[in-house]
Amino acid sequence: MNRTWQRSIIFLSTLFVVGYGIAYTSCSALVETAIETIASACQDINRNQVCYGNTSLEVTSQSDAPNFTFEEVGDITDVTYLRSLKLAPLDELQGVWGMAMMRMQADIPETLPGQNVTFLVFGDVELENTARPEQSPMQSFYLRTGVGAAACLDVPDSGLLIQTPDGVESVQFNINGVDIEIGSTIMLQASPEQHLVIQTLEGAAVVTMGGQSYPVIAGTEMRIPVDAQSQPMGLPSMPTSFSETAIEDLPIAPLPREIPPPTPLPDAIEMKLQMRLEEGLEPCGIPGLPACEHALKPDTKRKWAKKDGYAQLETPVDISLETDIIPVTSDVQAIPVTGGPAILGDAVHPDLIETSDNIVELVVPVIDTASQHVLPVELPGIKDKEKDKDKKKNK
Repeated sequence: MNRTWQRSIIFLSTLFVVGYGIAYTSCSALVETAIETIASACQDINRNQVCYGNTSLEVTSQSDAPNFTFEEVGDITDVTYLRSLKLAPLDELQGVWGMAMMRMQADIPETLPGQNVTFLVFGDVELENTARPEQSPMQSFYLRTGVGAAACLDVPDSGLLIQTPDGVESVQFNINGVDIEIGSTIMLQASPEQHLVIQTLEGAAVVTMGGQSYPVIAGTEMRIPVDAQSQPMGLPSMPTSFSETAIEDLPIAPLPREIPPPTPLPDAIEMKLQMRLEEGLEPCGIPGLPACEHALKPDTKRKWAKKDGYAQLETPVDISLETDIIPVTSDVQAIPVTGGPAILGDAVHPDLIETSDNIVELVVPVIDTASQHVLPVELPGIKDKEKDKDKKKNK
């Protein structure tokens, strides 16, 4: 190859790598600075106030609101003055990534003035205050978030973090026309004509629609289809484990209450949860699932949705298994799971569970093509193998 061409290629390759490195570092630095800024500038906000956390924000005031200033980082004003709040998406060239923090009363009693719900809003997000006169400010609101993933690596997708305070079991909000009881830290996104997505980072949330309740426990997410106005237009999905990559960069540091690093619900526990929900059983109070407290506290008025209350799979999923496993057919019945990980010999197998009939089953999501029930799959040979092993030891 011509030496001049070689030098040109090397130069261009080096320029590309350096340029990419600069862009990546700039994005990360921009987000880190924004998070540090909002943590320091907004630490003194009080109940029903909003703080300008990072550039840039746009506000639309209520018609009867007095003159107020909300133009620079650190500006604080009453939430009651705002009709809507719109944040700028990440723009590396302009150096902007909108962030705002709110402290909301919700339905917390006046006797607890120091206890407030925290909103942390970031990225391409718009909030519209739709609270009725008898409600607290922003106890009812519309949320809209931008479509698509963040423009840079290590930058969280746009959204709204909500955290309830210590000492308060749960709070109630109406978000995009959906009643949500929150006793936890959750992440919300709502893209028009897509989904309202609820991810629970710790604790639990309960969605109520059409007189039925739908739990979103820690480590799971739920999706509700929405129309062009971001209003619900269908049944919620069955809660599933969220993606670890989807939540690993969330800006949880400025939140007032420290939480453990969020982790997805393990597959075996997810299956146990879904089997209970299909029968309309409470999603708590048994090994592997959370305690029945806070948002999951017992409530005689609550009716947990059953299988037909959730959005159904459009196409049954068949999973190819090992040849020594009984194939799933329409007459196979699901056996309720009561135990924890199965112990085979001296080893604990986290992917296996022991049923009430002492049958070991593999925890994989297999769907019966006739009934569309999620079924555990029996491994009939394992017990026999263990028995044979014990006989040899005794000899």
